[in-house]
Amino acid sequence: MSKHYSSDNECILTGGLWALIAALVVGFFSWIFVDFWPTAIVVFAVVLLAGLMLAFFMCKARTVARGGVDIRAVDLARAEMGIAAPDNAADVAEAEDNAEAEMEAAAEAEAVAKADAAKAKADAAKKSKAKKAKAKAEVKAAAHDHEGDAGEAKPELLNEARGGKADDLKKIKGVGPKLEKELHAAGVFHFDQIASWTAEEIRWADQHLVSFKGRVSRDNWVEQATELAK
Repeated sequence: MSKHYSSDNECILTGGLWALIAALVVGFFSWIFVDFWPTAIVVFAVVLLAGLMLAFFMCKARTVARGGVDIRAVDLARAEMGIAAPDNAADVAEAEDNAEAEMEAAAEAEAVAKADAAKAKADAAKKSKAKKAKAKAEVKAAAHDHEGDAGEAKPELLNEARGGKADDLKKIKGVGPKLEKELHAAGVFHFDQIASWTAEEIRWADQHLVSFKGRVSRDNWVEQATELAK
């Protein structure tokens, strides 16, 4: 550090000397050409001050640059001789490594948790879909496969709604969302289907089509469907 300090002083003194010489020369010529001492003195002072400031900042900049080179040189020499860095640097490096490892572990754990959650959601959706399909198949099988007892006749049932769009069967009194799903599963999608049922088909529907037996005739589904089908 004392070496840098001495070098700074030498640099500033040298720069100051050159600034003084330049100020004297410029001031002298100013006096000759202007022939007015106050002007020459002002010019001398301005040039001297500018030169001193320029020398000061240039010397400081050179010192900073030399300091950076010296630091790099010390690090290079330390590495070549196999001398370890100071303990605080080693601690910082170790802390950075540990933090990076913890972040990687946390990211991996988060990815695993997301994958498990997605798998559980997919499994639940698959089970729910299978359960609904099974229930629908059971209802449809019960409705289609039953031949009917004496005095009963199975009405015409469809595999799907005509034109891909079913009527809103919930408009019939006594039909809620649950019964509408059962009717769809059994093959009943339209008002005109219900409106066309005969007495024998109504008896069959009362016994085999919906969860609550007797509802078709009790709530006059055929009459309601006839009005709604118009």
